[in-house]
Amino acid sequence: MMKKVIVYVGIFFLALGFSNCNKTDEQELSDVNVQSYFLSGIRPDYFRKLNFDSKEITDSIPIYLQIFKKTFDSSEESYKNGKFKSSNDLENYRLLMQYYSFYITALVSNYLDQNFDFKTINGDNRIGLFSRIEDGEKDFENKELNAMITEAYRIARDAYTINGYNDRAYGFFVLVNQIEKRFKRGDNLNDPIAHKLASDFVSYNLQDLKVIPVWNLLMPMVVFTNYKDPLNTFTNREMETILRTYDKRLVVPGTLPDIGGKFPEILGPIYKFDVNLKKIDWTIEQQKGEWSAEELEKFDENLKTMNMITNYLELQKSKLLNAWPYRASYQKRKEMLDEIRIYRNNINTYPKPELKHGINSVLFKKAYQCYSCHANSNMK
Repeated sequence: MMKKVIVYVGIFFLALGFSNCNKTDEQELSDVNVQSYFLSGIRPDYFRKLNFDSKEITDSIPIYLQIFKKTFDSSEESYKNGKFKSSNDLENYRLLMQYYSFYITALVSNYLDQNFDFKTINGDNRIGLFSRIEDGEKDFENKELNAMITEAYRIARDAYTINGYNDRAYGFFVLVNQIEKRFKRGDNLNDPIAHKLASDFVSYNLQDLKVIPVWNLLMPMVVFTNYKDPLNTFTNREMETILRTYDKRLVVPGTLPDIGGKFPEILGPIYKFDVNLKKIDWTIEQQKGEWSAEELEKFDENLKTMNMITNYLELQKSKLLNAWPYRASYQKRKEMLDEIRIYRNNINTYPKPELKHGINSVLFKKAYQCYSCHANSNMK
């Protein structure tokens, strides 16, 4: 029988959407089968809470965050008091650390991308939940968000070593680290060291990846999508390494395993499509005169890869693609691909396509929202 542990104070209420907020600490400290509650309750509700396109969900962010913080703080106190001793206890605690840190990071990331404002996160709280300062203090908004992402960074960093090194937790930390550095720079651009950490992690893991894709590998890819960022152009040599690694390893037709009708099956190919799209955009932008045979050959390689991916998705993953909540985001990519094809066939007479507007559009970036990957496809 699976060992029951007193591991997440109030975690049962998280599983129910934090509906019972008035119970006493003694009632909340009841033993729970963590594995069972995580699989059947917490995780499904948690991912639903990442659907920030839903007004119902965004309206509930302040209270959800408040109770989630209370739940985590209580569990962290139990950990510090030595209550989690077995490997199973520690793994369950690590899992909570990752989910809590991920939620905070998702909020700050959406704030940085201007998908919602500070009030959506803070609500009407007069005291900062993380900074503990009053809302009338100078620069309250920035100080509270800084305290939030600092906390997310601390927890994600500790999570990947809490019970021995965990590669999945480290991949998650790589993402949190990049968002934390982006916020603290003040210009929402990637930090060079954090960017290299992410690119190295992705390139290394793709060398020997047995199952494609996996969550921890897809997450660091998200940090390569701020196309206004100089580090995310091909003037950065590391982007060439990333592109070569993606094209060699990430999606080879017929080798992508079925992971149960989950959206990473299509997002891996879409992310690969995007890096090739970005390379074509950069190549076109840099081109000042006549195209050489070598330049056209490289252009055609990128175009061939994009064609291969769309064929793969539409022929082999059509049901999953059609079930994807952001199918329109894929159609946006197809429109851009069509424009590139026309340009390539009339390369000396047709105007250069303006791809940056599409690449930086809200619709295009829907593929990089948390819910894009974690929504339930209702398949299998």
